[in-house]
Amino acid sequence: MTHTSGNNEINYGWSWRAMNGHWLVAALLATATLAMQLALPGLWPLWFVAALLTVNFFIGGLVLRTSKRKDWATLPLVDLLGSDHDLVLDAGCGTGRTTIALSRVLKDGRVVALDRFDAYYIQGGGRALLDRNLAVAGLGERVRVERGDITSLPFPEATFDSAVSAHVIDHLGKNKATGLQEIYRVLKPGGHFLMAVWVPGWAMFTVANVVCFLLTGKSGWQAIAQEAGFAIRDEGTFNCAWFLLLEKPR
Repeated sequence: MTHTSGNNEINYGWSWRAMNGHWLVAALLATATLAMQLALPGLWPLWFVAALLTVNFFIGGLVLRTSKRKDWATLPLVDLLGSDHDLVLDAGCGTGRTTIALSRVLKDGRVVALDRFDAYYIQGGGRALLDRNLAVAGLGERVRVERGDITSLPFPEATFDSAVSAHVIDHLGKNKATGLQEIYRVLKPGGHFLMAVWVPGWAMFTVANVVCFLLTGKSGWQAIAQEAGFAIRDEGTFNCAWFLLLEKPR
C-alpha cells in the first residue's frame, strides 16, 4: 500500500498476500461452487454453503483493503493529546502510518515509535520502510525509533504524556494484560492512551470467520484496562475496529 508525497512514495509495506488473500480464497470457493452446481446438483446444501463462504471472504477482502486506504482517517477524533508539546509513544508502530499521523498533529511535540519489527505481513518486518517513510514525510528529526516489546517497554516510569497503539494489543494473546500494564507504567499521571483493536462482530467475522469469536470482546477489554489501573474516557467504532480512550488517573 503506497501513496505519493511529492516525488517520493510512502510505502506501508502490506504484503500482496495480506491484501489479496481473502479474494484469492473467494475466487477458489466460487470456482468450487460452480463445479458442484454442474456436477452434483443434488448436493445443493453443500454448494450453497460454499457460495455463502465465497461472499463472506469477498467482503472480508473489502474490509481489509478499505481499512487501510490512505483516504481513511488514521485515528479517531478523541481527546488524546494533553498539549502540542506532548511526548507520545506509538506502541507497535509498524511502518509508521500512526506515527506519521501523530507527528503531523503535534506542532512541537515528539513521537517515540516502538516495534519489534518482525511482522510477517509487512515487507522485511518494517524497520527499513519506517525509516524511509519518516524521511519522505520530513519527520526524521521529530521521531525516535526504538526496537522493543510492548510487554517489556524499555522506558522509565512516567515517561510519556500520551500513548497510542493501533491493531497491536489484540495480537498479544495471553500477554494483553501485561502490555496494558506496561503502557500504564510509562504514562505520566493524567496521560491518555488510545488503543484500537479487533473485537467479535460482523466486520471481523468476514475477515476471520468463526475464529473471530475467540477474540476478546468489548467488556473483556474494558475489564483488562480497568484492572491495569486505567479509567475509561471514551470508546467507539473506527474503521471497522473498536477503540478505547483510557486515562492514567492523577
